[in-house]
Amino acid sequence: MRRLMRSMVMGLAATFVATAALAQTDPEDFRIETGQDLVELCSVQAGDELYVPAIHMCHGYVSGVAQYALALFVQGSGSFFCLPDPVPSRNDAIAAFLAFAQSNPDVRTDVGPTALAKFLEAEYPCQ
Repeated sequence: MRRLMRSMVMGLAATFVATAALAQTDPEDFRIETGQDLVELCSVQAGDELYVPAIHMCHGYVSGVAQYALALFVQGSGSFFCLPDPVPSRNDAIAAFLAFAQSNPDVRTDVGPTALAKFLEAEYPCQ
């Protein structure tokens, strides 16, 4: 019985260590204090133990900031960005943000909304 219990405990410990080694997302990323935090959440991989909450937070945050900015300005009337028609999917917009952050690493040190605003302005300029 002791051997069985010891084996179970060792197995659980090994599983915990293996799972912890796979984790790439830090719970602190959910605070989205910087563009880097947003990049971390939006680029989370399916094997990450925080994948579901991280990707949901990413989608919600990106949608919320974009909708708030659109609400502040009538599109094309002083707005710093204008969405094209058809509007890109959320997944496409997030992929474009990650590519933008890759080629513009300075946005990673900006506060979260500023990093996203710089992307929106660069990616979807008003004509």
